[in-house]
Amino acid sequence: TSVYTMETRIKTLINALSSGFHEKSNSVVRNYIKVLYSQVFKFKIQKLINDTFKDGSYLISSTINNEDSSNIHESVTNFIREWNQLILPYLTTLTRSNFVILIDYIVNNISSFLESKIWSMDRKINELGASILDRNISIMISEITKIDYSLRNKFIRVTQIVMLMGLDDDEDIDDFSDIDWALTPTERNKARNLRIDRK
Repeated sequence: TSVYTMETRIKTLINALSSGFHEKSNSVVRNYIKVLYSQVFKFKIQKLINDTFKDGSYLISSTINNEDSSNIHESVTNFIREWNQLILPYLTTLTRSNFVILIDYIVNNISSFLESKIWSMDRKINELGASILDRNISIMISEITKIDYSLRNKFIRVTQIVMLMGLDDDEDIDDFSDIDWALTPTERNKARNLRIDRK
């Protein structure tokens, strides 16, 4: 069975199940949406994240040339375009309640993929790279969560890691005692020291 045929069948089943007996079928619908994610989204999203954050691309010289700068910007532009091509058809074809379940599931996994990718940048990112990463992550999160602003809460760990990575050497983590940390003390220190140029 082709992915397209499987996708069509799953979408039809999800909408059929929810239209007549939503409450009784809720767990069944969730299971079908999980299958839909595995069949249609998982590989594509992993590829999107890997293509956007290539190893070594955030080790950036202060004399960065226009070509390198354009490549970094283009990777985020490509992510936004492919993300919208992937998700918008489901916004228009699934019922609202089913789309909410789907996007929640997808964003949980994007957040997890992003976090893993950032942790893997250990000693592969410098100060300028961290600044550009912060900007790119912010752009991506804004795009992903424009459908539902509350989804931003799923990226708290990611944004805290990136924030700590970008701290100046004379800034102390303890100075941010007002932050409701999603990271453990060990993770905070690890995040701060991901940069290769950290003293």
